Amino acid sequence: GGMTGLAEVELREKKVEVAEELITKVLTMAPNNANAQLVQCEISLRKGDVPDAEKRIKLLAERNPPLAPLDGARLMLVKGKLHEHRKEDEEAIAAYIAGAKLAGDRDLTATFAAVTKLTAVCMVCSGDASRSQLLVDGAPVPWQDGPLINVGGAEAYEARCRACFTVPDRPV
Repeated sequence: GGMTGLAEVELREKKVEVAEELITKVLTMAPNNANAQLVQCEISLRKGDVPDAEKRIKLLAERNPPLAPLDGARLMLVKGKLHEHRKEDEEAIAAYIAGAKLAGDRDLTATFAAVTKLTAVCMVCSGDASRSQLLVDGAPVPWQDGPLINVGGAEAYEARCRACFTVPDRPV
């Protein structure tokens, strides 16, 4: 209800202590409130209390009857945040995708707005990089000159943003 929603607003505004006070009150009155438990998981993560967050996530995942689809989607979002906290990017992405599938066609825009983008840093301009530039002798490989993919050649690739990614001599 209202207090849980207020706690979520406080948490979004980085007022963790205020959010925790509100959620503690809600959980005292309604210990099985899934929404409040999800918010408490996020509070634990924000405070760096990973063991508490892990314990709460495990209990929520094992609930019987299981969580409603939207709460299950939020649980996967919190699980993704836990993986991000541990620098487990692949697992975080998998959790976010599972959450999106659970939500189906429900609008998760507000929920997923809090997800941190997992991107590299462009080696040219320091922006968000979404591409891998293949380099030979430190320069981008020209169009159809050399292998398109260099398997096992991680040192031959460089993170680049869309603006800095170039393919010399590429036909237009």
